[in-house]
Amino acid sequence: MAQTIKLKRSSTEGAIPSTSSLALGEVAINTYDGKMYIKKNDGSDSVVEIGGDSSSSSDVSTHTTYEYVATSNQTTFSGSDVYSATLAYDTGTPAKIQVFLNGILLDEGSGADYIATNGTSVVLTAGASTNDLVQISAYKSAAGTVYTIDTQGVLSGSTVTTASTAAATVNSFAASEFRSARYTVQITNLTDSTYQITEIILIHNGTTPEITEYGTVFTGAAVEATFDADISSGSVRLRVTPASSDTRVIKVVRHSITV
Repeated sequence: MAQTIKLKRSSTEGAIPSTSSLALGEVAINTYDGKMYIKKNDGSDSVVEIGGDSSSSSDVSTHTTYEYVATSNQTTFSGSDVYSATLAYDTGTPAKIQVFLNGILLDEGSGADYIATNGTSVVLTAGASTNDLVQISAYKSAAGTVYTIDTQGVLSGSTVTTASTAAATVNSFAASEFRSARYTVQITNLTDSTYQITEIILIHNGTTPEITEYGTVFTGAAVEATFDADISSGSVRLRVTPASSDTRVIKVVRHSITV
């Protein structure tokens, strides 16, 4: 006759057995989380997850469509579009964008319809006409990888390129998912070859975020940018306002803790 062996178990989300509830070497299961635990002793008793990994990772990228209304014979499109979004895209061969002129997909490359090489602008081979609609569909890495630390937090990042003084979002997360975050921000001024690094701590109550900035170090005559935060459409946004229209690459590493 077949026998069914039942291990100690819990169906409560997040429940982990205590050392007092298990004998040395005994296995327990959390049927809600799908995890197994065992009691071990390496000088002191502890309970560890069997086959568990304290982190996981996944690739992250963002997609944005920028729209510009052309002036007569305009060839270069960069900076803020009609929705105040600052053009940025991943470079490469070819660049990770598609360009449309009045809804028609253009061909990329030297001798073709446009050139896109610097991550912040698109140059048409032939000038557009007045009121032509230029749409740039861009893909941009948001950090490369997101690391989940246990179930309590996430380590992630983003990169944004700006070439104006308009405020821009450099990182965002769902307000319903994370309560607080710590940012390390590095700014590279490609125009002046100056640099800045700073730390920012943020917490929110679901409506309003509060931030404090500290540990700011810069190589130029003054800071490259200032920072603030808001909540828009359920997303907590870290916002940057550059000090000038120099071209800057802003890299952010965010350590966020769940609600």
